[in-house]
Amino acid sequence: MQFVTDVSGLSGSDVWLFTAGAESPDAMAVVQSAYRRGAAKIFMVTRSPHGHAAILLEELGGKIFTAPVSDERDSWHETFSILRHSSPGPQPC
Repeated sequence: MQFVTDVSGLSGSDVWLFTAGAESPDAMAVVQSAYRRGAAKIFMVTRSPHGHAAILLEELGGKIFTAPVSDERDSWHETFSILRHSSPGPQPC
């Protein structure tokens, strides 16, 4: 949540948000903060392009990428499933 409470500008910076359901208050707060702080572009990777945070991001001109999850246990685990399948680097546990 440090990102949300920070007030420094993001002009010239892109923001990437990984959220499984795009429904949490945290995801909404990140979208709002990135927009308010002037991010150059805001991108979201989610399994749920119709979640509230995804809808808000599209309304603000952001870009949504839909990704499947391998294990639909809960949003926290699903978010790491998205990361695991989209990152060539170290895999989260």
